[in-house]
Amino acid sequence: MSNHSPFYSQCYHHDAQSRMKDSDILVINHALFFANLAAGGRVLPAYDVVIFDEAHSIEEVAASHMGISLTNFALKWQLDQIHNPETEKGLALRFGDLGPAWRRGVFELVKSLRRAADYFFQNILNQFPAAVGSRSIRIRKPHLVPDTLTSPIDELAGHLREGRDKLNALEDKQELKAYADRISGMARAIEMFLSHEDRLRREDAVYWIEIEKRARGTRVQLRAAPVDLSKALRTALFNDEGATAILTSATLTVQDDFEFIQFRIGAQSVQGISLGSPFDYERQCLLYMPEKMP
Repeated sequence: MSNHSPFYSQCYHHDAQSRMKDSDILVINHALFFANLAAGGRVLPAYDVVIFDEAHSIEEVAASHMGISLTNFALKWQLDQIHNPETEKGLALRFGDLGPAWRRGVFELVKSLRRAADYFFQNILNQFPAAVGSRSIRIRKPHLVPDTLTSPIDELAGHLREGRDKLNALEDKQELKAYADRISGMARAIEMFLSHEDRLRREDAVYWIEIEKRARGTRVQLRAAPVDLSKALRTALFNDEGATAILTSATLTVQDDFEFIQFRIGAQSVQGISLGSPFDYERQCLLYMPEKMP
């Protein structure tokens, strides 16, 4: 929403953003932090110090945000937000200034993209006819199926951007741009998954597909994650020129040594200190063992 909008002062989103930028301390979860890191710092304001509580889990969370994750359900949901022919609702119906020709173009492109998505994901399912139910399949070679999906996605994104350029209201321009960028991101994720290249180098990443039978259809998820996060995290987080990072957890050491976690997350330069426990376990801990436990 533009600051010229009459509703700007009532906007909860901008009010939260303003308070966030003026705050001395932000309390967020790991997922939001690494989403911000993966987005190049465009989500959160700049910071001087970051403290990770339960830091033993950051490798898993970082991998999920610095990899690829796309489902056929997510693409369908995004298309429904642009135009849902069953409810006759969606983004395309909200900009009267763009005229019927632009709107019809959106309808046709969304319809065509739905067909392309059905064909693309069915093509993947045809590669694994025995994978009915819930199952993960490792993909070891690129170009699993022909890329019949990124071109129609890019066409729709381009049409949305054409509409954005014709609008006058800044908030409308931003909304159309956000939708175009979102589906363009899906196209890039598909390209990277099929090629095993670009942001995830082939030798440093693992690629797989998850297939799950659900009541409203079969969910197909394309996944990829870096095998070794240490280089990326060392560059983005654990470097001498960036913010100070403090990691706390009860389970960071192996035999009082931080070497394993430091190696896994690229934090070799981070100083470790093990403070032990304040509890007298011999006197303050009781273990119950059922007699009939196998």
